[in-house]
Amino acid sequence: MHLGRLLILFGLALAAGAAAAREERPLTLDSGAVVVGSATLGLASFATGNAPPRPALDLAIAEDGARADSLRPAIRGDVSLTRGRMHADDGRIVFLESLANHGMEPTTVRLRWTAYLPGDRASALHTASGWRSAAGWHLESSIPGRLVNGWPAGTPTYPGHDPGYIAWEVTLDLRPGERKAVLAAMTPAGHAPQPALDWLSAAQTRALMGWNGGGGRSLAGGRTAALAQWQAWRKELGAEALLEDSLAHAAWLAARSPGLTPLSAIHPQAYAEARRVAPGDERPLAGLPVAVKDIIDVAGLPTLALAEPLPRAAPRDALIVERLRAAGAVVLGKTAYDEDFGDYGMHRATGRLRGLIHPDLTVTGSSGGSAIAVAAGIVPLAMGSDTCGSLGTPASHAGIATIRPTVGLLPYQGARPLDPDLDTVGPIVARAGDLQQVLEALTGQAPSGDAPQTIRLGLIEPWPDTLPPISAEVGVQFGRVMDRLRAAGIELVPVALPDWSSARAALRAAPDRYPVAAALTDWLAFRDDPRSLQDLANSPNLLAEERADLAALAGARQDADARERRETALAAARAAVVGPIARFDLDGLIMPATLAWPGLLDVTRPGAGEPAMCPLSAYPRLPQITLPIAVGKAEPPLGAALIGSADGDWHLVLVAERIASIVNPKN
Repeated sequence: MHLGRLLILFGLALAAGAAAAREERPLTLDSGAVVVGSATLGLASFATGNAPPRPALDLAIAEDGARADSLRPAIRGDVSLTRGRMHADDGRIVFLESLANHGMEPTTVRLRWTAYLPGDRASALHTASGWRSAAGWHLESSIPGRLVNGWPAGTPTYPGHDPGYIAWEVTLDLRPGERKAVLAAMTPAGHAPQPALDWLSAAQTRALMGWNGGGGRSLAGGRTAALAQWQAWRKELGAEALLEDSLAHAAWLAARSPGLTPLSAIHPQAYAEARRVAPGDERPLAGLPVAVKDIIDVAGLPTLALAEPLPRAAPRDALIVERLRAAGAVVLGKTAYDEDFGDYGMHRATGRLRGLIHPDLTVTGSSGGSAIAVAAGIVPLAMGSDTCGSLGTPASHAGIATIRPTVGLLPYQGARPLDPDLDTVGPIVARAGDLQQVLEALTGQAPSGDAPQTIRLGLIEPWPDTLPPISAEVGVQFGRVMDRLRAAGIELVPVALPDWSSARAALRAAPDRYPVAAALTDWLAFRDDPRSLQDLANSPNLLAEERADLAALAGARQDADARERRETALAAARAAVVGPIARFDLDGLIMPATLAWPGLLDVTRPGAGEPAMCPLSAYPRLPQITLPIAVGKAEPPLGAALIGSADGDWHLVLVAERIASIVNPKN
């Protein structure tokens, strides 16, 4: 690689305030610029208002044949820039800059393309649509602009300054929630300047300014929305546009609030996958961007499941990811999770995950990244996992819906196991009414009956002393919702759980670690990972207690008596909850999904995190649906937990739809 070109591009970044050292940067600074011989073409810079344009770097450019796309949009203020590129066989290079205004106010954007043509000079075309250099290079943009010949005015020079720096600058206005796209075609000598544009999607053509484009389009996503709304956006704009808007919205959120970063990895083939979804695809999740918790394997991505990425990318998809793809979903990438599967929403590798309602409040875990991705409108559907409250707890604090299905309804193979007796994956969506469609898509099943005409739900009285108490704030909030349900004809029946305390004690007295060790070993084999549990225990990157736990698992041996005691205790826990449901002819139990409002990031509040509601659904291995019930504007989000009978997932889904229609009729 020519060192001069590296210094040239680094100088552009340095002049804009880039902090990284030259030796830490690739030649094109991950900008999507192209090197052809001695020329460097198409470094994009942009700014809002009167600020000087700064280069768009670290765009995570993903190649797809002749095409390339930026997986990590650049942000200036409330404006995102997503870059696309087409490199034609005849040498023409077309740059597509797609800009979106995520804010609440109109804004003006200055967009600039800079080329370095050593010893060359350029002059503007009389049409004000581009420039032609003495050596025959030609740039033409889809809207008029102005030529900046030499080092851009107003920016400092640096050793090695050369008037071969040639920039073309355009200006455009963006309304709130609007996306506009601008093209710049770089053409070598001897070729027609304006290229074919048949590679643009319909949505890109609609957003395009000039060259017979539509001049702009509205953004999709960016807010909590039902599955039907996302499907309408997909039919209107296409899968590629939904992916583009989702990634831009995620980048804007992260720039506005450090720590509001639910995505831990973006799949490099996401755009290629989206482009394969046909406009008329009728699969249930066709073209919808989805994300999965970062303990679930996605082919081509590492899995952040033991405080650091496992040593190689997953060779294959987890079975639940296979089902998502079969239903037409586009796997956008991975979501952050709580490393300790607990209350704090933080991980050593991804940092702390902040909540939506206040930057200092925890979302809890451990599926917090998936919950935030849905609640923030980045994706309509995310997959989480649940061993002990990891789905319902963050969904409750984020004001969205999820189901912890009966263990075994959805396949767990390909996800990091914690306790195979309790582990399950589950979908997180914005509305409880979307759970049926998602479960049908992932199981190929459907409810066998209609929604019940009358609904009887059990209210647990007295509250078990083995659980944290319900806080006063949550008690008042939950009580108002129960009054609304009664007024709508829902029968609420006081129910005691007399056998729960003894069943819980029996579970504590009946551990069996061997199934955990066996499940972890099977997962490593699923990943074609040759390491043993002892190898993992020797990792210097794990905490001392993690190494000790893995070492203990490595030494676990199969024990038929321990397994029998464990199975007996699990059956007793199920009977302690299912028995009263059957005895009182109930459709399920209802209770607050979290017993306290979320606490500060560094403080665990009793009842706010996973362990609070774990035993009542997880240990009995029963389905639980969490649906949003907060109705007061000044109140933080709160969910209601509906716990059903064994294998009663479909009936519980229908009950949840009815409850949601009463509590949140507008949704």
